[in-house]
Amino acid sequence: MVRAVLALLVMTFRHNSNEFVCRSVMMKINLFSVSGGSNDSFFHRISSTDALESYTIHKEPTIASRLAKELDLTVLFFEQSVIAIDSFSFDHNLSTVNDFLKKITSIKIAKVFVIDGELLQNYIKANVTSLETGHTEITETEASKQFQALMYRAHELGAQDTFIHLSNEDDTAYATFKVDGELSDETYALKNYSFGRAIVASVYDGKKGAGTQIGSFDEVTSPQEKNVGHVVTDEAGNILEKYEYRFTKTVTKAPGELLINLRSQGKAKQLSELGLPQEQVEAYKSIVFDLSKSGGMSLICGQTGSGKSTTNYACLLALPRMRNVQTFEDPIEISKPREYRNITQNSLNHSIGAMKQLSSIMRQAPDCLFLQEVRDKETARFATSIALTGHGVVTSIHAKTPFGIVQRLEDLGVEPSTLSSPEVLKALSSQVLVKTLCPHCSLPFKDLTYEEQLKHEQVLRSLKCFTSKDIRFKNSEGCAHCSKGEKGRKPILELLKITDDDLGFIINKDYLGWKKFRLSKGHKTIYDQGVLLFKSGSICLSRLKELPTND
Repeated sequence: MVRAVLALLVMTFRHNSNEFVCRSVMMKINLFSVSGGSNDSFFHRISSTDALESYTIHKEPTIASRLAKELDLTVLFFEQSVIAIDSFSFDHNLSTVNDFLKKITSIKIAKVFVIDGELLQNYIKANVTSLETGHTEITETEASKQFQALMYRAHELGAQDTFIHLSNEDDTAYATFKVDGELSDETYALKNYSFGRAIVASVYDGKKGAGTQIGSFDEVTSPQEKNVGHVVTDEAGNILEKYEYRFTKTVTKAPGELLINLRSQGKAKQLSELGLPQEQVEAYKSIVFDLSKSGGMSLICGQTGSGKSTTNYACLLALPRMRNVQTFEDPIEISKPREYRNITQNSLNHSIGAMKQLSSIMRQAPDCLFLQEVRDKETARFATSIALTGHGVVTSIHAKTPFGIVQRLEDLGVEPSTLSSPEVLKALSSQVLVKTLCPHCSLPFKDLTYEEQLKHEQVLRSLKCFTSKDIRFKNSEGCAHCSKGEKGRKPILELLKITDDDLGFIINKDYLGWKKFRLSKGHKTIYDQGVLLFKSGSICLSRLKELPTND
């Protein structure tokens, strides 16, 4: 290290060539940066390959690769303007490293990792493969740069889905984004069909990922799916966010048209991070405690994209760490935090079949099973049977209300006598995500036009808030802080913690009487909670009208 620092000192004072390098990377090289003491430095010494896992390898540029070999340097290029170089060359032949950086001025370099040569060689052997981008003349470097730019824009928008539309017949390619559950007005151009195809092919064929991958990218096979990782960085190569995407390609009805969806996998959250009222957080903690102690089922329903998986995963994270938790998912939507070693995620293997895989998972002696969804009679019987034997089950199901979950299970062949057993049902819930008003530009009732006030007057009087000063309305023009007057979404959860009083209604199939009984005890439906949010100025009246009513 001392030799490297002295060499850099000599070069800094005796030659002006280093100034050229500094200009090309737009950073100053200093002694502190060479020591590896700062993550923001240009040269950063690392002792393992763990730091490299945060970046995406791309095919080395031909000229730079050839030059590195000529200079006897071991160099690995990453998509985020980052390279890794062997420490022997850096420590003993810094002038050669400097010459190399000077000669690859066509490539923007924001950070250089210095790592042991043997470690780097082994990492290259384990991770670098030759990538084919299909029958297009677009270079992988060009496709990679455009993909980075596209994902950076998706990051800026906070998009949950990025749709890439390709049409061979029209020679077009563009991307659209879904933000907060709705398609954005923005269209992101991708030049033409060949360029768009090169981008998606390089992602599907080239990026390391998990899950099913059917052959190489083509225009015929449908669907083609794969989980891929991508790191979004700023211009200096600093990591802004690490994403996991579910790549899904389908062939549309029109010949030569493809639709690719890159869905951002959600991040696991704690119960306290969901945005729920504190009383519901405490209720869920109590439910999770019961599941971990004596087993039983917690089921949630809601539309696609309503945040069910996020809520269920928060329950898993709330389980004691000494509990063995197994998941069964298709696909894996949320990656567990690394520190939760008690949670093992299993992805459905269609060639084996769901029930065989579930039987295999149960041989791992789990205390709790996360079943992504109860979809059919087999999984319904399986879930209730293991709940009866003292296992905890966290899952979702298609139904409209918490009360409707029991009816849905009966439709799937589960007997009321089983569902009314105290060991089976612990919690039933339903969830929606509702867009919230921008606090910077929302409008009070008095600022609406006279026509708008007349339109809303009857509804406001029925809600007994006509004179309230807290209610707010959406400013459709929006402001610098929002999109069309709304910003972000909030979950509304209707939660039933099952008690002995509920079991009699279940065994007698008295669902109407059950709901009336619960409402008389103060149960709040999704609509009831929506009214409270409207009255507090959190959501607009138009969003309240979209919620399921109490009828």
